[in-house]
Amino acid sequence: MLEWRYKISESFLSSQKTISKDIVLVEFDDMSQFELGIARFNDLHSQRILAETLENIEKSGPVLVVLDLDLRGTVCPALLKVLRYYRNVVLGLFGALDGSTDLPSSDYLVHASAFGYNELAHEENGSVLQLPITYREVSSDLGVNSEKEPLAPVPSLMEAVIDLNRHIRGVGVDTQFFVNRSKQPLYLSYKRFSYSSISLVDVLKGRFRPGFFHNRIVLIGCTFTPKNNGTNKLTEREKPLPDLLYHAQAISTLLNNEQLSTFSPQLAKLFIFVLGAIFGGLASILRFAIRLPIFCLSAVLTLLIGQFCFQSLHLIIPIVPLLAVIFLCLCSGTFIYLDTDLRERNSELAQARKSMQVRAEEERQRIAEDLHDETLPALSAVARMADKLNQQLGNNPIPVEMRERLDFSVTEMRRVINDLHPSVLETMGFRPALENLLVNLVRDGGIETYSCESGNLEDEDLPKFTRLQLYRIVQEAINNIHKHANAKHVDLNISKNNGTIVISVADNGSGMPRNLLAGAMQGESHGIVNIKQRAQLIGARVEWKKPANYISGTEMHIELSTDNRKETEGAIE
Repeated sequence: MLEWRYKISESFLSSQKTISKDIVLVEFDDMSQFELGIARFNDLHSQRILAETLENIEKSGPVLVVLDLDLRGTVCPALLKVLRYYRNVVLGLFGALDGSTDLPSSDYLVHASAFGYNELAHEENGSVLQLPITYREVSSDLGVNSEKEPLAPVPSLMEAVIDLNRHIRGVGVDTQFFVNRSKQPLYLSYKRFSYSSISLVDVLKGRFRPGFFHNRIVLIGCTFTPKNNGTNKLTEREKPLPDLLYHAQAISTLLNNEQLSTFSPQLAKLFIFVLGAIFGGLASILRFAIRLPIFCLSAVLTLLIGQFCFQSLHLIIPIVPLLAVIFLCLCSGTFIYLDTDLRERNSELAQARKSMQVRAEEERQRIAEDLHDETLPALSAVARMADKLNQQLGNNPIPVEMRERLDFSVTEMRRVINDLHPSVLETMGFRPALENLLVNLVRDGGIETYSCESGNLEDEDLPKFTRLQLYRIVQEAINNIHKHANAKHVDLNISKNNGTIVISVADNGSGMPRNLLAGAMQGESHGIVNIKQRAQLIGARVEWKKPANYISGTEMHIELSTDNRKETEGAIE
């Protein structure tokens, strides 16, 4: 993401590069090495050449001079004299600071204005230079008084330069800023400066215009082209650069107070949490046609705001976590919305089924009343006419046969009326109505029955609509046993315990095929579908299993919680 930001910023500012007025580079390059015949500055001859170069630079009045060179080895009196006299030279330290052999001579360190460790710390992807560099403990030959006293920190070379520049000029970034924000790493600014540069040989021979170094920070270092190892570069598009240019870029960033800062971890987590709550809430209530464009627009705005903060406010916003939060909120919010919508539709469907069932029961009651009030009286009148005709015709068998058929029709009509609207529920109660179903089973099918009750179930425990649905379920189960089970025994158990009503109907018949239950909701058994739908209307759980008291057969088990019932007594009135 940082590489992408750098590339976007560079594409905007590719034609706006400016030459830095604060920094000038003195390059110890391949040509200088060849003409001077030296490879490094760790002997008297090379250090004497460096002293002459410093003298020529100091005559132009620079603010300070940074020596990013390897000065380990002997001490050159000429170079030491320059350090003592001008007091504006900063030394770059090489090595691991584990011993005196890794450092310049203590004489150089004492008389230099400042020194700093010049290691460059890179990100793993090699995209940026990270600041500040981790402080190192000073070794014993740098003036530590006691092991019990805290060791003085060795700053990075860039921090040493900025601190000395602020001390000389009186303005600039305070290095305490870095210490206080040690948990918030600083990065190089995306801006790319071009620097005035000159060869070390040209400086030594005085081939530069007067005032070239005046009031500037002079960086002297090697500019040999480093190997392309994939880490020492700012972006993937750039070739590896010498360390001197990275130091110049870091110093320019700090001089212009354009270091890239990041959110504190606590603030970032809080912001992501709040954003997730907002987007999660929106995703759970908005329709998909509105939700998707809003979230896409939010993702685009997040990218644009992040790039604006990067380029204008020098603030790095964690874009990837924010985009991840937006995406996760979109997915989770969509699932919540779909689940809520599904629940609402299921609730509406359940209400519609209940309403249809109520209307069906009302229609059955109306038909039963019509049959009872109109059809039965008509049949009774015809029966009386048959009796009168029998008296008039004497021994004619036709009136007697008519009377028998009419009596059978009246009996069947009363049975149909009772099936349409079981008045026994209202006249006798719920439990006697179920027992009456067993009596009819004994009378019509010759099947032995057994009834058991526990828990003192009262009619007041169940609303009228619930009692009717339970009666219909048990009636359907007993009818199935009579028609299909070939059973000899039927058990009916009713119990109430801790607000839960349990009704079971078991038989010792041939049993119910498993594929019938598996395909019940596909229309292969209308009776089972009817039982499940009625149970769903009243919030009951129904299942079929093998009975415990018989070797074969089927047991229908119904559980209903009276605590969650919300039906009223007038549901079907």
